[in-house]
Amino acid sequence: MGLFETMQQRSTPVRAGVIGAGTFATMFLHQAARVPNLQVSAVVDLSEERGRAALDTAGLTGTRVATSVDAVLGADDVDVVVEATGSPSRAPRTRWARSRPGSTS
Repeated sequence: MGLFETMQQRSTPVRAGVIGAGTFATMFLHQAARVPNLQVSAVVDLSEERGRAALDTAGLTGTRVATSVDAVLGADDVDVVVEATGSPSRAPRTRWARSRPGSTS
């Protein structure tokens, strides 16, 4: 069974937060809009305008836009974070790891 079929069978959506609003993120958002039970809860970018434009291009509505990764890290409506900035070295891995309860790193 492929991912598309697996997503069709889910009883609850997978809620994603997307970091980035450039070309790669916009391509992801465009595909996410067509995957059953995949809901984009938030898009984070340094520019709110660019975040809204990416959502508009993808045809997504009702998604919040923020300028800080804090909007997705640990958010109650985000199950998975998609790092789509094109600069993995800038990914918020360390920040996320430090935000986890009981973390000492």
